[in-house]
Amino acid sequence: CPCAAQFANTIVDDKLILSIGRLLIHAQDMRLFVKRYLPAFENLGIGKSGALWSYVHDTRPTFERVRNFFLAHTPSQSQWSQDDAQWVRNHINSCLNGDMIGLYRHSKFLSFL
Repeated sequence: CPCAAQFANTIVDDKLILSIGRLLIHAQDMRLFVKRYLPAFENLGIGKSGALWSYVHDTRPTFERVRNFFLAHTPSQSQWSQDDAQWVRNHINSCLNGDMIGLYRHSKFLSFL
């Protein structure tokens, strides 16, 4: 991604990188959930100008920038950090493909990080 190149020389520690990735997983899960059920919310009288609509549609550029930042960095301190980052990266990419992970699948993993 050409956007990722602008972050290639930024220095951040492994803990921050993984925190950004884990936060992104949860935010993407919620965004996919809301996007999937937005028509049902509209049937309940929630219009296209509300917070749910905004969360799905207006936040796209922000999600792209955070995702590009995370994907441009690889933790370097330990193999464990690198493995965790790869796990997070795989789940972020699965969200991009439209697969809803579900918080229950990775909550056990995230609880001991």
